[in-house]
Amino acid sequence: MSATAKRVMFGYIQTQTLHAVVKLGVPDILDAGPASAGVLAERVRARPDTLARALDVLVRLGLFCRDEDGRYAHNEDSRCLSSAHPNSLADLLLFCARESYQTFAHLPEAVRTGEAVFPEAWGAPFWDHLEANPDRAALFARAMERQSEALLRKLATDHDFGQYAEIVDVGGGKGQLFRPLAAAGVRPPCVVLDQPSVTDAAQAYLAQEGLDHVRFTAGDFFMAVPEGAALYVLKFVLHDWADPECLRILERVREAMTKSPGAKLMVIELVRGGDPSPWSYLSDMLMLSTFGAMERSEAEFRVLLNAAGFEVEAVEAIAGAHYQIVAAPRS
Repeated sequence: MSATAKRVMFGYIQTQTLHAVVKLGVPDILDAGPASAGVLAERVRARPDTLARALDVLVRLGLFCRDEDGRYAHNEDSRCLSSAHPNSLADLLLFCARESYQTFAHLPEAVRTGEAVFPEAWGAPFWDHLEANPDRAALFARAMERQSEALLRKLATDHDFGQYAEIVDVGGGKGQLFRPLAAAGVRPPCVVLDQPSVTDAAQAYLAQEGLDHVRFTAGDFFMAVPEGAALYVLKFVLHDWADPECLRILERVREAMTKSPGAKLMVIELVRGGDPSPWSYLSDMLMLSTFGAMERSEAEFRVLLNAAGFEVEAVEAIAGAHYQIVAAPRS
């Protein structure tokens, strides 16, 4: 039997073994130093023998390590599973190992039709599911914030945002983009547009972070986008939507830019095939099953932006397969 086929086939065992260990809180305990299975089991209220068996799976896979005395400890690849890590994967795992895991049982239908199967798995579309389950919505929001934080810090230092007189982050959540920009000394008037349900959280976040130059606007980017800015940002928005919806979003942005000669659009996305790792391809299946959408290749982004009346001016790597694509309305 092919070892590769077998490894891929039983990937679900790896996912759920890791889920069990993280949900029990083991990575957080190991932040304090090595510990035996017995000590860990007492702390997390588990059986020492079964916890050791689960940890041995992960050690064999390269996560965590075990010393000659049988004590378990972090290695460089497991530290990000601690909730205290600045770019922790813990919340993302706890969300995906439930919502995404159950959804992927229906992936054959998504591959056959190109349609989202999240509603089939959970009884409602993704965003409706989160609205009905505030605890899961909060977990998802934390996961997304953690995953974008380092990327946004790098973007803030690599790109000259100081050249823009006003910035609008379209679908920008609470306004997290503007914290690293402010830390880099960039504080022009800014607007973050997102759904009315985000209003209270966004206003609290902006006040807490001292971002008094940022204004939150509740709205629907399918209907209208604030006018008059020098830069419009679409950060991890387009991959949630199929081409027809993306064109509607881009058209609203282009309409808003008519009042700002020389305005630019910056699209920040994972680019499928943008680096040698398989992550962008795996995420593409995540977008397909969840939203009936996709991670796009650079060529597909160019086609999409061209269809919406934009001309791509620059495509630059940020980190891994994450890229920034700068475009301007075609005259």
